[in-house]
Amino acid sequence: MKINSSIPEAIKKAKKIGIGCHTFPDGDALGSVMAMTLALRKTGREAYMFMRDSVPDNLKFLPLSEEAENSTPEVREGTDLILMLDCGALDRVNVDLKGIYGTELINIDHHKTNDRYGDLNLVLSKASATGEIIFFLLRELGIETDEEIATCLYTAITADTGSFRYQCTTDVTHKVAAELLRTGIPFPEISRTVFDTKPFGKIQLTARVLQTMEQHFNGKVSLMTVREKDFQDFDLKGRDTSDIVNYGLLPSESDVSIILKESEGKIRVSMRTKNQVDAGKFSEKFLGGGHARAAGMTFLTPSFSEVRDTLLKELEAWLY
Repeated sequence: MKINSSIPEAIKKAKKIGIGCHTFPDGDALGSVMAMTLALRKTGREAYMFMRDSVPDNLKFLPLSEEAENSTPEVREGTDLILMLDCGALDRVNVDLKGIYGTELINIDHHKTNDRYGDLNLVLSKASATGEIIFFLLRELGIETDEEIATCLYTAITADTGSFRYQCTTDVTHKVAAELLRTGIPFPEISRTVFDTKPFGKIQLTARVLQTMEQHFNGKVSLMTVREKDFQDFDLKGRDTSDIVNYGLLPSESDVSIILKESEGKIRVSMRTKNQVDAGKFSEKFLGGGHARAAGMTFLTPSFSEVRDTLLKELEAWLY
């Protein structure tokens, strides 16, 4: 994997570095941020994390999760470099934008729809995860990957590849995973925690959301909805539904699964697909982004019916 030499050089020159990702962070985002933070601290640099949202329960085993929970979105005085990881657009960063301007920003990501908003941009869409890019960047920086860093990077990669099941997985992905396993990380425990450990409230939420599932176009499209009240009813601080949306692809006839999620007067949409619909290209029509099989978008309306009708109308053109 080729890394633009100007990016390692910019990192080497910096002394105080803030590291962030997208809002509502997932395994790739948090794993990449924590790996980078740990690695830079090994070189004696002052590295800290930005955070707006809580760490999801299934990621609280990561080595810096408690610190992340207590982090803020503010840029600290004296920061001479900001690294934004796994975030495709400036309006999704988890840092206070007021503090960004005037500070050099490096944007590192694997989403092909990335807006290239950084002063320097490292966007490699063939990488399975941002964690995969960070693995090679650390090599360029001459920083050894120890067990803690490897735990973070393996979590990032396994989360975004669906435990190496998604189409984004490549031979390079498996080679990187093999290198990480050599550090002695407890990979069965990592995978079990990331994918198979949930609070009881999340299981209850999943059951409720599955009850809303509708099928459209002879079962080719599964559509579910989740309201803010649902999270409140089950006392869930996190708002991640990326695991629930995958259930919509379980019916053999389904090619598209969508969740509409109520969020602060808007509707956030998560999409997963099998073959016929390119989720990334589809989401671009609504100023969203992502990959061919997983993408997201946000509608500035609180109306489920309006968003549902808009999406179904567009999907009909893709499916027929």
